[in-house]
Amino acid sequence: MKIISVTKKAFEEITTDEKYAPLYRRLEPERWEHWMGEHHGWISYRFTDFLEKAYDEWVRKERDAKATTPDK
Repeated sequence: MKIISVTKKAFEEITTDEKYAPLYRRLEPERWEHWMGEHHGWISYRFTDFLEKAYDEWVRKERDAKATTPDK
């Protein structure tokens, strides 16, 4: 799974490259929810290692991109 974008709100809303149900919410480290559609809504995830790994990779790439972008 790869993270496409992160929108910061009271929580972080995360869009992934998953074909179906690509929306997640990161409420805090190790506390995630997954949008399963209109009929099921948000469900909590108990095992979030793969989500935290993808999130850490996204944060690292964003930080590296900002470090290489010249200031205007």
